[in-house]
Amino acid sequence: MTNTTPLTVALLDCGNLGTALAEGILNPINGDDAVNVNRLTATVSSEASQRRVQDALSEHSSRLTVLLAQENVRAVQEADVVLLAFKPVKREEIFGALGFKEVLRGKLVISIMAGISIKELNRLAVEGKDALKGPSPLQAVRAMPNMAANIREAVTLYTADLEILSNRNVEIASWVFNQVGEAQLISEK
Repeated sequence: MTNTTPLTVALLDCGNLGTALAEGILNPINGDDAVNVNRLTATVSSEASQRRVQDALSEHSSRLTVLLAQENVRAVQEADVVLLAFKPVKREEIFGALGFKEVLRGKLVISIMAGISIKELNRLAVEGKDALKGPSPLQAVRAMPNMAANIREAVTLYTADLEILSNRNVEIASWVFNQVGEAQLISEK
């Protein structure tokens, strides 16, 4: 399926693995035109990291914005697809930021946080103890690419609730991970 509607991607906490994913997204190698990313906004925790990401992705500067983490909400608000690349220990702080949960609604959320299930992502994305009694608030994908993503030889296993995730969002997630190697959809269990 080909869809040339341009997408904007937000990549939160762009470290080494995030930088490899950003390079793959901005410079796709598989020739598949199923996804068209026209803009990527990365967030980082320090000015030194901001310079590192800008330098590493300098050939894509016309399509790249690198913001400090204080602007996560802005990055997500402007995005169609959100990649969560921060350490799991930061999840409560980031999801607890004023306005963050609201701007996530309606987005494809791809998490590469180790050990964080889709159920936990949904819990984080809503308020209150009864949050998980209704329909899932997120179009969420959970994945763990390996460091071979740096040389585009990663093997990424990813999972999603296929009763909720749209076919288009499965296609987008697969495309993202195929830019840094091979991707395989597996069951969450």
